[in-house]
Amino acid sequence: MRISVALTTLNGERFLREQLDSLAAQTHLPHEVVVSDDGSTDRTFEILEDFHAKAPFAVSIRSNPKRLGYADNFLQAAAACTGDFIAFCDQDDVWLRSKLARSAELLDATGALLLIHRNAVVTEDLVSSRKREPAFSRSFTAMPLHIQPWMPVPGNAMVFSRSVLDVDFSRRPRGLGPACVPMTHDEWTYFIATALGETHFASEVLVNYRQHRGSVFGAPGRPRPRYSGDPHHYRFLIARATERSAFFEELARVDPARRERSESAVAYYQTLAARLEARASIYSPHAGITRRVARFARLAAKGGYRPRTRGGFGLRSFLKDAIGSCVVQRRG
Repeated sequence: MRISVALTTLNGERFLREQLDSLAAQTHLPHEVVVSDDGSTDRTFEILEDFHAKAPFAVSIRSNPKRLGYADNFLQAAAACTGDFIAFCDQDDVWLRSKLARSAELLDATGALLLIHRNAVVTEDLVSSRKREPAFSRSFTAMPLHIQPWMPVPGNAMVFSRSVLDVDFSRRPRGLGPACVPMTHDEWTYFIATALGETHFASEVLVNYRQHRGSVFGAPGRPRPRYSGDPHHYRFLIARATERSAFFEELARVDPARRERSESAVAYYQTLAARLEARASIYSPHAGITRRVARFARLAAKGGYRPRTRGGFGLRSFLKDAIGSCVVQRRG
């Protein structure tokens, strides 16, 4: 199996060499490494050129004349890859030697469009913590759309079929970030692949996910927002689900080969938007307890709290909403 590595860089001299060494040490060597640099001004290029001269596989290095930002830079690098599958690669991680070998085995065995493995979160000195990302604990293969739609999956935990990039990513919907910008590269890959094919979740740890002050995501000390019982957040998700449904409506129209799966995705996200609307109403400060309890009961009766992998909100949300519907709400 040919697995390309899409690596992006930006002033990565501090940790880059360790990551490149881990690519060269893979027991299943990359088909190629495609590097897209977003305007480095340190020794990044010197390190990359030295790696290019010594690597036991093809290495191409591209420099962007204008800074793209990390998401578009990753997607540009992936689009330039020629392998059957693609692995996103951060400049500051360290891959376990078995990363590509195990990925190839699992993708071949499951026929999945997307493989998601776990990462060990480590310090900048590679001291391991007990934390693992993404947050799942067992291995399983999910059918299309039998997933958690908002699950945060870092790109460095993904290996995916190049066919995912056949869908035009320049028109991707808005993501979950607070600025409402287009989906990041990992949001997009998860969004498309989990709708159009099977996804295999592997509980194995295959990457040391380095966290440091310069990390784009997950850096120490950055707070993570909580949205428990916040109707405004539910309405934010309603807008995102509606946009996703509209995206697949358009894809079904212009891509006959993907029409059936796209139409299924339209129905999935329309149902999700309706359930989110119902859930937001449970926390309305303008409704009394009796009305909110009735709304909660209707949502439960219609399957709104089925497992998340079946389009529901899950048991934890059921318990939270059962309590929340009975709490006196402040009028805002």
